[in-house]
Amino acid sequence: MGLAKKRYYSLFVVVAIMFGLSDSLLSATAGGLDPVVVKVRFVHGTTKHGEMPHHLNQALHDLSKLVAYETNGEIELEIVTGRGDGVAESELPGIVSNGEQYQAAVIASLALPEIEGFEIFEIPYLFKDEQQAARYPASELAALFSSSIEERHHVKVLGHFLVSRTAGIAATDKLLKWPYDFTGRHINQGLDAFQPMWADIEPAELYSLPFSKIMRGELNNQTRLDTSIGVFQANHLQRLYTKFKFVTVSPGFYSIFRTLMINSEVWDSFSDSQKTGFQRAVKDAERLAFDYEQATTIYHSALNNAFDVTVHLQTQEERDAWAEEFSGKVRNHIIDHSRDPERVKKHLEIIKDM
Repeated sequence: MGLAKKRYYSLFVVVAIMFGLSDSLLSATAGGLDPVVVKVRFVHGTTKHGEMPHHLNQALHDLSKLVAYETNGEIELEIVTGRGDGVAESELPGIVSNGEQYQAAVIASLALPEIEGFEIFEIPYLFKDEQQAARYPASELAALFSSSIEERHHVKVLGHFLVSRTAGIAATDKLLKWPYDFTGRHINQGLDAFQPMWADIEPAELYSLPFSKIMRGELNNQTRLDTSIGVFQANHLQRLYTKFKFVTVSPGFYSIFRTLMINSEVWDSFSDSQKTGFQRAVKDAERLAFDYEQATTIYHSALNNAFDVTVHLQTQEERDAWAEEFSGKVRNHIIDHSRDPERVKKHLEIIKDM
C-alpha cells in the first residue's frame, strides 16, 4: 500500500490552549526526511450548514501538532473534516482497515452498533461526575471496547476523545428544572434511546428529529414544539435562540466519546519510538478534549446570553433528581434489549468501580 509523502524542512508547532489557558510553543525538525502522512477522517467540522461547534476540531488540530512534535516530525496527521467526499461515518472502519483513502478516523460510538455494549453511552448521567468520566479513556472499559473494535475491524485503536458531557434543555416559555416540568410538553428528545425516560411523566408529544433536520432549522419550524434536548454547544448553530429563550444546562447528561482508530499496517510500520511518541500525543489530546469541552460550555453560555436567552446551570440537587428519574429507566431498557445483557451489566459494574 502506497502512503502519501510530503517534504518537511522544518516544523514549528503551536498548541493553542483556549479561553485563558497558557499558550505552549512546541518545535521540531524533521532533519530533511520525508514524514509519513496519515490522513485522519472526522466527518464533522465544516459542513454545508456551517462550522460545527465541536471543540474536538481543536483537539484534533492540536493532536496533529503534538504527534509531529513527539515523533520529531517523522509522522504528520492530515485532519480531513466535513462531508464533501460523501463518506458515511458507518463506512469509516472498513475504509480505515483498507487504508487507501484514509488511514485513520475518529468515529462516534453510535456509528459502531456492532460493538456490543457501546449503547451504554446513551444512558443519561452514565458517569457520576466529571472526574469519573475523565478516567474513562484510560480505563479497563475503554480497553475492552478497543479490543472489540480491533478484533472486528482489523484496526488499531489509539484513544477515546470526549465530544460532550453537557446537555442544553431549551424551552420556549420557562426554565425546566425538575423532571415533572416536562409534563404536558412537546419535546424533541434527540435520541430514540431516551424514550424510556418518560415512563412516569406524560409529555404531550415526543419527537426524535434527525440531526440533518435540526441543522436545517426545522426545530424552529415545528409550531407545537416547545422543548428540545440536545448538545448545548450546538444550540447557537441551530439558531434555537430565535424560538427557545430559556436553556437549562445539564453537565454530565451526555457521555459522548469518539474513538480514534488507525490502519493496522500503517501502525505496524512505525518504529517503537514513533509509536511511543504517537501514544503520548494521544493521551495529551484526550486531556485537552476535556478542557475544551468545559471551555466550550462557558463560551456558549455567554453566547446564548448575548441573544437574550436565559441560561440556568443545573444545581446538584436538580441534577440528582434528573439522574434518579431518567438514568435508571434508560439503563434497564438497554440491559433488557441487549444481545448480551450480562456483558452490559459487567460494563456498568466497571464504571461503578472506576
